[in-house]
Amino acid sequence: MSAILQLAEFLGIQSSYHDIWGNEVFATDQTRAALLNAMGFDIQSDSDASTALDQLQLEQWQQGLEPVYIIAAEAQTGQIEFSVPSSLTSEKIHWLLSEETGKLHQKQINFAQLQQVSEQNVAEQTFKKYRLDIPNNLTLGYHMLDLRIGEQKYLSTLIVAPRTCYGPEQASANKMWGVAAQLYSLKSARNFGMGDFSDLAKLTQLASEQGAASIGLNPLHPLFPANPAHISPYSPTSRSFLNTLYIDVTAVAELNDNAEIRAQLESTDFKQQVAELQQKELIDYVGVANLKRPVLESLYQTFVEKHLNTQSRRAQLFNDFCDEMAESLKSLCLYDALYEHFHTQDNNVYGWKQWPQAYQNPNSAEVHAFAETHKDRVSFFKYCQWLADQQLGAVAKLAKQKGMPIGLYLDLAVGCDGSGAEVWAEQDIFVSGAGVGCPPDLLNQLGQDWGLTPINPFALRQKAFRPFVEALRNNMRHAGALRIDHVFGLMRQYWIAPGQDARSGAYVKFPLDDLLRIIALESRRCNCVVIGEDLGTTPAGFGDIASQAKMLSYKVLYFENHADASYITAADYPQHCMVTVSTHDLPTIKGWWEGNDLKWRTELDLYPNEEMRIKEKDGRVVERTELLKTLAQAGLFEATDVDVTDSPSMTDELAIAIQSFLASTPGALFMIPLEDLLGLKEQVNIPGTTWQHPNWLRKTPVELDVLFKQSYSEKLVAAVKNNRPNK
Repeated sequence: MSAILQLAEFLGIQSSYHDIWGNEVFATDQTRAALLNAMGFDIQSDSDASTALDQLQLEQWQQGLEPVYIIAAEAQTGQIEFSVPSSLTSEKIHWLLSEETGKLHQKQINFAQLQQVSEQNVAEQTFKKYRLDIPNNLTLGYHMLDLRIGEQKYLSTLIVAPRTCYGPEQASANKMWGVAAQLYSLKSARNFGMGDFSDLAKLTQLASEQGAASIGLNPLHPLFPANPAHISPYSPTSRSFLNTLYIDVTAVAELNDNAEIRAQLESTDFKQQVAELQQKELIDYVGVANLKRPVLESLYQTFVEKHLNTQSRRAQLFNDFCDEMAESLKSLCLYDALYEHFHTQDNNVYGWKQWPQAYQNPNSAEVHAFAETHKDRVSFFKYCQWLADQQLGAVAKLAKQKGMPIGLYLDLAVGCDGSGAEVWAEQDIFVSGAGVGCPPDLLNQLGQDWGLTPINPFALRQKAFRPFVEALRNNMRHAGALRIDHVFGLMRQYWIAPGQDARSGAYVKFPLDDLLRIIALESRRCNCVVIGEDLGTTPAGFGDIASQAKMLSYKVLYFENHADASYITAADYPQHCMVTVSTHDLPTIKGWWEGNDLKWRTELDLYPNEEMRIKEKDGRVVERTELLKTLAQAGLFEATDVDVTDSPSMTDELAIAIQSFLASTPGALFMIPLEDLLGLKEQVNIPGTTWQHPNWLRKTPVELDVLFKQSYSEKLVAAVKNNRPNK
């Protein structure tokens, strides 16, 4: 085995995988070396890899304690292993364990009282590994262990975590249903041509009156305030905060103390600009940002004068938020100020990799100096994050007041844009230059690069999983449910090496058991149901492990069929799952039935060959036929003279029968995409496209007030409630 292969496997880079056709695909040394170099090594030869591996192994023995230990909450006894140079084994051991609650545990022991696990000679030094018992009555949470042996001091984080997540049965004894919406798409008479948090509050109120348990949303992560044309919610600058473009500026408290802005909002010119944005067929993100930003800047100045300068109660709430979000908020807002600064100087500069070299290091003297000279601008961006958090929090509170068992169902993206704030601030854990994606499959024979920068699982462990914990906690703080996009990434991720295409990638192993424990811990702390988006080829063993953690599976109608294309019965759906007809990346039920997605794929030349196009078109005829059989067997629809060939038309009766079928399943939660609630034909996003298709740009055709008053939506909701009564 080559040293490059040994080093790669030590760091979790897997030597091979099986593709969708069942073939074993082997990673090359070229791919491995490129990924290792992206991870911060300098590997030009096998000798370089051997030296790097020796150093890593030495550091593992020298560090004494692991950076983090995950302790099973249900374990009868807790044990950890640590290593020391053999020269220290004559010393006494003093350990102090500080629980998150402040409770302390301490003890002094001799090495003779411990069980030796192993012994190893590394770099002409002898190390011994021992097993240490820890108290078995620790509370759930994050604790610090201080181990002292002679003059040596070792520190580690102990995470005591449960096995299972907060479950839907704890939220409600009933089968639940909800509406999944793209927040930006909501149309109302009062918004600026793009859905905002006040629209979300209205949708929540209306849906709760219909008996809905949840409102599902696209990722609300921040994008790039100085570049509002960057619109994909799955390509965020950070996963721990919010997109401030969703702020309803007319609902900000400072408006009451700013007569000038009130007059501006009521002016004929401003109202005309708002009307023009509302009347546009597609969302004009840049236009919305250009209207909101000056208003927010003026409101911030009012906040400084009326509150920060007087140290008011409202200022204290802001300061508390900044303290709670700590360094992560500071780095995000500093990044936003830097991005704005350099983008204003040159509008072709996007992201930190195009900044002057000194500013690419978040800890440089130049960055610290910028933070000081631009602290008011950094504070402005903090203010915007605070407003967004307040407004989203108010909606979450409203959902609970209205009796919604789950309330807001948020979405955690799989990763961050490589040019964004999180990658800039945490360069030691991100593998800059590499990409996350997927290998070639039936519809993407060149594979896919999603444009996201992967996290190094080895480095993530060195940080005691802190960035992962923050992302979970900050997304769950206002959520009753959290969807984890591409949840298989908790077990393995497909990485694409810098300078190579997606066919030349390799899978990298992640510590699934540890990550699931952390998810379960945060889930229980926040009373938040967790849904794993597990579409696609399931890695061996993943399903059982995720099920044991009580993470809901993600069941989409289009994929719930057998090898012969027949659909599973409603009774065959598991209870512990979320059920839906479609997702943002898939066609609506009307679009699927009428072949609108096939039309788009043909027009956009997304098929690798004509044979594949014909195969999918013919396969759709079979799928329609089989779906009709399933509905007939369920007694939901009699398929007489229904066209299933090239250009069939979807009827309200058929669409409602399909949704009723899904609502009748045992699945704990059934979600209706807003596009399907309205019987729309066009889908939200077509993977593999950018400007070629209006991804993330479409508005709902009707305003919020009448969403549930459409003839079709009324009949659909009635059918769903018949299958899922909330009492």
